[in-house]
Amino acid sequence: MTLKEFQIEAINEVTEYIRDFLVKKEQRENDKVSEVVLKSPTGSGKTIMAAEVLRNLADFFELHPYVIIWAAPNKLHEQSLKKLSNRLSETEYRLINVDSMSAGALKNNTILFTNWEKVFTQKDGEWSNKAVRRGEDGKNLQDVLDATRDAGIGIILIVDESHRGFYGPQSQAIVHDVIKPDLVFEISATPKAVMMGGDYHMTEVEFSDVIDSELIKKEIFLNNQIAKNIDDAKNAVEVVINAALDKRNELARSYEEQGIDINPLLLIQLPNDKEAMSDLDLKDKEIIESILLEKDYRYSNGNMAIWLSDDKQNLENIVKPNSPVDVLIFKQAIALGWDCPRAQVMAMLRDTKSETFRIQTVGRILRMPEAKHYSDDALNRAYVYTDLSDITIDQNDTDAKNLIKMQVSYRREGIKNIELPSVYIHRTDYGNLRADFKPILDNVLNQVFDVDDRMIVGEDRYNKIDAKLEIYDDELKAPIVADAIIENMDSYEVSEYETLKVNMDAANIERIFNMVLRSYTGQFKNWARTKSVVCGALYSWFHKANIDIELVQKMLACSAENQRIFADIFNRALDIYDSVNRDEMKKRRDRELEELTFMIPAQDEFSEKYEIAHSPNNAMAQYYRKKNAPSTEEKFEQMLNVSTQIDWWYKNGEKMERYFAVPYQFLDKNQKGRRAAFYPDYIVRFKDGSIGIYDTKSGFTADNEHTRQKAEALQRFIRDHANLNLKGGIINVKNNSFYLQDTPEYDIDGEWEAFSL
Repeated sequence: MTLKEFQIEAINEVTEYIRDFLVKKEQRENDKVSEVVLKSPTGSGKTIMAAEVLRNLADFFELHPYVIIWAAPNKLHEQSLKKLSNRLSETEYRLINVDSMSAGALKNNTILFTNWEKVFTQKDGEWSNKAVRRGEDGKNLQDVLDATRDAGIGIILIVDESHRGFYGPQSQAIVHDVIKPDLVFEISATPKAVMMGGDYHMTEVEFSDVIDSELIKKEIFLNNQIAKNIDDAKNAVEVVINAALDKRNELARSYEEQGIDINPLLLIQLPNDKEAMSDLDLKDKEIIESILLEKDYRYSNGNMAIWLSDDKQNLENIVKPNSPVDVLIFKQAIALGWDCPRAQVMAMLRDTKSETFRIQTVGRILRMPEAKHYSDDALNRAYVYTDLSDITIDQNDTDAKNLIKMQVSYRREGIKNIELPSVYIHRTDYGNLRADFKPILDNVLNQVFDVDDRMIVGEDRYNKIDAKLEIYDDELKAPIVADAIIENMDSYEVSEYETLKVNMDAANIERIFNMVLRSYTGQFKNWARTKSVVCGALYSWFHKANIDIELVQKMLACSAENQRIFADIFNRALDIYDSVNRDEMKKRRDRELEELTFMIPAQDEFSEKYEIAHSPNNAMAQYYRKKNAPSTEEKFEQMLNVSTQIDWWYKNGEKMERYFAVPYQFLDKNQKGRRAAFYPDYIVRFKDGSIGIYDTKSGFTADNEHTRQKAEALQRFIRDHANLNLKGGIINVKNNSFYLQDTPEYDIDGEWEAFSL
């Protein structure tokens, strides 16, 4: 491989920094551990660049004795060992796997490769992995590295894909207590060094430079020309697989017409990224295989391969450019480090946890098969087919942030900021929803659908539900993205795209149903027990209207409007549950309260569940509103945006330190006082210098004990901080009119003052 200009520049910069740092350290001008970080995109040749850094340092290490510990997650260290063995074959380096390590000191110029995730595991406070744990034979990292240091040989730690676990407590413990490196060299597309602080030198490769070098594809097309595969006879999985196959075959013809001996590979990812195969995984696999069989794809033909933990077929030469394998079924586990440049099309089925678009896996289809772009631009693109209803990303997927940036809004320049006393209460782990959630959910469902338990079971209830929910087959088709393009993978610029409707198979319906319910109850980590409570409550309530389990699942899985309605239902029910059951939770103790100062933050970050809304008076340069925000909030914000009396307004968040909260006490069912934090919806700075704090309510949300406690806490806060020129209260939204109550004692039947700005 001929090095690209951006690679040469990065290699030289890292080499120079490491050499200078080690020289100063030996001269005792620098005795601290430092880090050098190579931040470089997926597909840019990070391993090759690191190998060239070591090649450049080979002469230096002849005079300055050092050994290298090369650590990587999963089995990536084995792939790195093979690559570096070829790249460094003409040097004096000695490359060994940790399993073949001998007792005694490592020799100068040794590069020791190890699986990072295994070596830092502990049990009962002791290192549990044999490669680390002290033993009589001395063949363990603790004894070997102690002997190495005693022999006057320094240690450099290279961590490949460092964003995966390197900064965890056990990982850092083995760095500081066992390895004790003179220098740490991190390699990652999205390193966490910046977030963690400390001393480091960053060498960064721009994504645009990698594209310009022609190492990777220009852009990603999502669901390109998928519409022609949609008809009433096909469900979403069939549509996705068939569209992906069509694109693979189209690309194969294009390569042939160009005289290029490359057979493009279609990757089909099973939804669940756990290594073990669940019953649902097996069902998905059987469905996919049956669809492929109709197109004469089968393992026995050699045109189809599979890579699962317990099922591997036709993988021997799959990475070769002209391999006869057209399709590979796999799970998320192979994504990291797997290099098959002919892979160009991917079918991704939504997983059990989220509807996120996972860029990390898509990185497997970004590489150009011959490290150059072609005259036919269709061959310079990656293609993804998915049954997602929107283009979304996993904000915790660190690889994704390199290709897709989060939605970020910055504080508007020139606004007059404020300082308000605030609190944050550190929550305890509630574990799981308990059975006493069911009557609470029943009551909220009864209120929303205007029924009660005395109503005759059957048609009357069904009609009430029908009036509010999408319930019929023609309504319950899943939305699916069509013809979207990621035009700039560095800044995540996406073209406009349309959304089409498609049938959904039973397995997918069940998966999405579970996923949606989990999103509603995400604060309860014990999902297995929470799921049984929630599903049981929903099934039994709808059974009274003669609505069976299959239709309940379909109503929630296939309708964004129904999901919005149920999100509000669960928010209400969980708010009530949280307020009356705190003393019954797993950790029965008062929560820690921290006193803070609130200011309009310099920036806010938002997930894909938010969208830009026009808000000229907002304190943030761009205002992101939740896609399913209550209409009461939208109406109130319309008034704020046209007001000439205010400097700015800010939509407060909740349950995070950076947002504004008022402390208050509530009485649990045992009449015992408990601490809590109230996050009012809106903070408004008026042109006369006063600050308004408002919380919008409507209907029964304005008329409950919890609202009373919050309202009175807000009024106490305003009185206690009279020097801050505060005002505000509960805003009751009725139709298109607003009414304010700012009295010391809150009373839903009391006096409400008409409110306008």
